[in-house]
Amino acid sequence: MFSEGIPLPVKVIASVPPIMYGVMLFLATGTPRVWLGVIPVVFVLVFVLMSYLEFPFASFWPAFAGVFLVTTGILATMWDIPESSPIPFTHSPLELWVGAFLGCLYLVWGIAAARRAALYV
Repeated sequence: MFSEGIPLPVKVIASVPPIMYGVMLFLATGTPRVWLGVIPVVFVLVFVLMSYLEFPFASFWPAFAGVFLVTTGILATMWDIPESSPIPFTHSPLELWVGAFLGCLYLVWGIAAARRAALYV
């Protein structure tokens, strides 16, 4: 049943929490203009790399969520988040690094799924 891997709706649903946390970090820093320059550039680079490697877009979806979480986690460690902000929950840089690590795991999941899907094509 899952010879091609996990279905796309499951991947999309599983990618919602890292995207939501990344958006909350995006809003908590208070520097959205800088982020609006960095994040699209990172997404374009990932999309160009995905197109160059000829990976199917649907199988690569978790990698986009991972790249977004890694980017927002790293950028949030670079800029100070006000203490009054509810994000990060623990007000610790460790939480941001754990989020970036989870983003790396999503990235690896997306790459592995795309490589597996490219083998079946």
